[in-house]
Amino acid sequence: MRLFMSLTLILVTALGAFAQTTTTTTATSTVYDRSYRVLDPVGNLVVFDFGYSYSSTTSLRLLRTPRDPMTRITIVRPAGAPETREYAASFTFVGVGSRAVYAIANTTTTSGTTTTTSSRLVALNPQVSLPATVAAFNGLTLPTTRFDVDMGQPDIISILTEAVRTSTTSGSTTTTTTTPRTVKVVKFNGTTFDTVSTATLQ
Repeated sequence: MRLFMSLTLILVTALGAFAQTTTTTTATSTVYDRSYRVLDPVGNLVVFDFGYSYSSTTSLRLLRTPRDPMTRITIVRPAGAPETREYAASFTFVGVGSRAVYAIANTTTTSGTTTTTSSRLVALNPQVSLPATVAAFNGLTLPTTRFDVDMGQPDIISILTEAVRTSTTSGSTTTTTTTPRTVKVVKFNGTTFDTVSTATLQ
């Protein structure tokens, strides 16, 4: 019995020592796996590198958190060294105008188990330094419903929202409500987006 108790005590002590020496390390990595490039009218090259970041936690085994979108933007000007900045957002290219390069910037915010996506139409002027954050771009907040953005003419962009159908049921009766499509045309003046026209469509 004494021998058994001694072995048990040694085993418990060893496990306690093992638990005390276990270390946990967390590292954040960013991976860029796709690129897109455009030229503006005066020869500035703008390169978009698309990717994601994730955190790896090592504690006996490797755990990875969900991926967060990342975009690296590099401007190569006719003179001077290239300029590069990284943004915690995904960018969708819209078009090249005479005043700016246009894109949709999507950022995500997570609170608990809820993730919210915000979209902005941004104007990137390759002639000036890149802003530090997505919010610092000259931009316009886009609808929270589904939308389509198109540049038909230089610096003139249309924003079309899709119709939204909502159904509610009360007892045996179901009522469907439709919010019609809307369109907004904007023009970038070099600093802000001016509204050219708005309309409600069938």
